[in-house]
Amino acid sequence: MTIAAIVELVESGVVRIQTETGVGSGFIYKTDLSTKEAWVLTNQHVVSNHSQVTVNVKNVNSYMGQVLGVDILRDLAVVKICCDADFDALVLGDSASNIKGSVVVAIGYPLGVIDSARVTSGIISASYFDSTFDRWVTQTDAALNSGNSGGPLFNMFGQVIGVNTYKQVESLGGVAVEGTGFAVNEQTFRSLISELESSSPLPTPTVTPATESSDGELASVIYGPTGGALIHKPEADTFPEFPASVWETNGNVKATFYNPYSSATHSFSYGFSFRMNSTEAHTVFISSNGMWYHYARLVDDDKIVGSGVLNNLDLTENGTNQVGVVFVGDIGWLFVNNKLVADLDLSDVVGAGDIRAVTGLYGSTHMRSGFATNFGAFQIVRPSLILKNPSNTLIHGSGTVPMWETVKKLANSYITVTIMNPYGPPKYWSYGLQFRADAGMGYIVFNSITNAAYNWDFSYRWDRLGPWTESVITSGTASNLKLSAGDSNKLGLMVVDDVGVLYLNDQKVSELDLSSITGTGKSGVSAGWFVGDEWEPEGAGTEFEDLHVWSLGD
Repeated sequence: MTIAAIVELVESGVVRIQTETGVGSGFIYKTDLSTKEAWVLTNQHVVSNHSQVTVNVKNVNSYMGQVLGVDILRDLAVVKICCDADFDALVLGDSASNIKGSVVVAIGYPLGVIDSARVTSGIISASYFDSTFDRWVTQTDAALNSGNSGGPLFNMFGQVIGVNTYKQVESLGGVAVEGTGFAVNEQTFRSLISELESSSPLPTPTVTPATESSDGELASVIYGPTGGALIHKPEADTFPEFPASVWETNGNVKATFYNPYSSATHSFSYGFSFRMNSTEAHTVFISSNGMWYHYARLVDDDKIVGSGVLNNLDLTENGTNQVGVVFVGDIGWLFVNNKLVADLDLSDVVGAGDIRAVTGLYGSTHMRSGFATNFGAFQIVRPSLILKNPSNTLIHGSGTVPMWETVKKLANSYITVTIMNPYGPPKYWSYGLQFRADAGMGYIVFNSITNAAYNWDFSYRWDRLGPWTESVITSGTASNLKLSAGDSNKLGLMVVDDVGVLYLNDQKVSELDLSSITGTGKSGVSAGWFVGDEWEPEGAGTEFEDLHVWSLGD
């Protein structure tokens, strides 16, 4: 068949799918004339977390589609629409026709077009099994753009042999890449359709949900430590990677990388990809040019999120560098050679995915043929939410500081909480966070004194239960501290080894030197640090909500 003949035959079965957050494609693969229903196959990332989507058929009629089932791992979803006797179902092909060099046709709604589907063609570049995502995939050079996702890939008999999923438009080093579109093969989606239709639970990698009790488990090592080698293959279309094959939303990962050669003779790069699924991922790496980089892969594009200069790299031929990344929710931290070098904005990709050691992030220019990047002590810790309290009140006592804290003792932690001001000027209030609270404790206190030299201080109390002896380590002024009655302030504190990072209302306030506060201890929230006629009176209360304490491991 000619391409024109294929388009005439199948276009009526290709649909446009729209949600509140985006547009994609799909295709009708089954109809029921008695009920006037039709079933549509598309990508999971097209329907996202929506239970209903709008499906436009034949560029004219719109239907409310019910999402029956999704498979996040393989990026597939089934949507049911009703009611029309003229729905046209497409014919599914056989993956045996997915032969390298065969001509294929892609039809969909790229770049948000609404008038009619667009047609492109190309050849099959490769067809292979991706064990990480448990699916067969086809690589094609047919032009795919944002909005093509979920649309059908046809063979020259007009049969659907793939679901277009994503296209890589550039390498993580910013080098333009062409001819790297990917589709999930027929032999994968055909075997899953019945389960997707019935909303049956689908097999996915094991994900342990965060503990939400006040006495949760501490963070645990779930992978490693182990070592390996990343073989340089400059001729390949992708960079070498070592998958841990764990599926995590949050993590604390580190490894020691061995330079493959001196930066004086050739360039190199290495680091980690995490939250890596079929269409999205974060990748953080260091380069022999003395820089660090953070990229987010977003379905059809690679976005640079951050970068910076490093002054503590060993770039010699036999040199090593330890790289570590901690990520929780929409925030993360990059460590190089045990030094915090950057905060990471992770809001672009927040779902679960694999964690991998990677190299050659700038493509072939960062891989010298015949060499390998070795690594050791590759270890992954799963953070645990050990304390979650939606709301409570700290009652001020006589000469005591009320605290709400973990039962277990933590070495490294991440604390967030929102605290309501009990009153406003001219009255004063004080509240804050404590960590590694055992015999002694470290603590940060914010106060509402106006026109003072500082409105927060970081101190260490030598004897938590004995006479009041403390040492103020540092203090400062946070201009975004809200002071009025009824206002609230969100506090955050990351504690990892010898470094801490203090946040106020989602803005970084200061990095903290924790080298004098070692060991383990309880973490939590406190208030009423100054009690008197002008401060919090006995019996008064300071309310807080959304207290989360994460254990990040030893």
